[in-house]
Amino acid sequence: MVNKLWILLSALLMVAMPSAQAGELNLYSMNTGSYVYHMTGNHGQYNEHFNNNFFSVERKFSQDSKYSVLVGTMKKQL
Repeated sequence: MVNKLWILLSALLMVAMPSAQAGELNLYSMNTGSYVYHMTGNHGQYNEHFNNNFFSVERKFSQDSKYSVLVGTMKKQL
């Protein structure tokens, strides 16, 4: 599932980026989230450290916007 999501998001970014203006490219970011530590009591119900397969792509609405859209996966997180 993660591999299919990675391929889909990569293809989407490759199609969208060449047609975007240079300033608009700065609105995109990717997060692998490969290391996660839970600050609250984790009693074995969540994966921690390097056992996560989190990946997301985020796009801010504008350069000065506090809001954005994030699409990703939380496989093996819960």
